[in-house]
Amino acid sequence: MDDVKIVFSRRAALKAAYRQGLGRAVRALAFELQGQAMDEMLRYPEERRPIDTGALRASGYVDTGDPGARSRALSDAGRAASRPGRKSGRPGKARFSPVPDPMADLEAAVVFGQEYAVFIELGTDRRPATPFLGPARETVSRMVDETVRRFVDAAVRGSG
Repeated sequence: MDDVKIVFSRRAALKAAYRQGLGRAVRALAFELQGQAMDEMLRYPEERRPIDTGALRASGYVDTGDPGARSRALSDAGRAASRPGRKSGRPGKARFSPVPDPMADLEAAVVFGQEYAVFIELGTDRRPATPFLGPARETVSRMVDETVRRFVDAAVRGSG
């Protein structure tokens, strides 16, 4: 009589769990980057702070493919821009740059939708840079390995 061998493989389950954990880590890091960038805007002295109406901060969101997140952020930024500015005393304008379409499940984009965000970050010939994303990226980049490890380990342990 022939021997019957039955093998149960967890390969597919582990692969799915790994991907799920990695996706959660990507989203967590993106939200951390957004928060760090918003905090970074407040670290500048009052006269250099890139905040007048609050529209730039309000236009920040994480795009993970949720169309509601984008519309909520742009709506919040529009409301913030319509208030009188702390520095100028005038309401701002809500003008938004085009943003990419929703992402794949292992991608996320941190977006500051106000069209002038790039000029705040990089500066112009008339205005020095007030970077907020670059310093935030430096902070978050030190968290990547541990965050990925934590989320993937949790997902793999939960797949068993």
